[in-house]
Amino acid sequence: TTIDLKPPLQRISQHDTEQTWLEVIPNAAEFQLLESLVEILERVKVASKLWEGDTKPTIQHVIPELFDIKDTLERKHRRRERYVSVFARELLKLIEERFPKCGTENKWNCIAHLLDPEYRGVCLKQFPGVYERTRREIIRMGALYENVPAPAVVVTMEEPEVDENLSAAQRLKRMASPAVSAETIQLNNNRPATEIEIEKFESMEISSCTDLLLFYKEHSKVFPILTKIARRVFPVPASSASSERVFSVGSMVRK
Repeated sequence: TTIDLKPPLQRISQHDTEQTWLEVIPNAAEFQLLESLVEILERVKVASKLWEGDTKPTIQHVIPELFDIKDTLERKHRRRERYVSVFARELLKLIEERFPKCGTENKWNCIAHLLDPEYRGVCLKQFPGVYERTRREIIRMGALYENVPAPAVVVTMEEPEVDENLSAAQRLKRMASPAVSAETIQLNNNRPATEIEIEKFESMEISSCTDLLLFYKEHSKVFPILTKIARRVFPVPASSASSERVFSVGSMVRK
């Protein structure tokens, strides 16, 4: 609220010839401190709200949001702002303790991030061996559905408009290029069908995907195996906060 009121408060301060508001209105340095702290806490708030969603998949948000939080905290720490630098450093320690390596040590987080059409695992590539390990795990899971006919269609989507306000994960997404061209993918009976699907998924031109469930529904014939894996992975919630709120309300009703 103080940040929202910054313009009128500054005008009051400029015309406060008797210094009546001197002890109440923050000075320029204090406003800068508040704005930096709000930027940090807003990033954490956005992540928490995404993870607590009830009506849409949330697990795919864990790794990119942690990556963005880590990027924000590291930038704030490097700037050496008074108080903010220490706060950012200590908060980063707590987050790394709770989510080592941006959550990439959790198998389900990694699979969800790689199967998310929005990012396709770009953050995993920042941690040595994690992308390859996750890819192998998906191929292993896909073995349960290998009787599904291999896909033979490659679908592309329109290029996105340029957005200058990109998060750290979004910057990685823009820099990432397909690992293999769609034209070079050959259907080989000696290779797992899941591996072929992953290569097609990696090479697709996807501008943006705000509804991954709709994406897999529309592309179920292109990715029959990945669609079945997605149905297993995406129901896993990123956070148990919602269920905990239900229990809290239940206990209040009981009392």
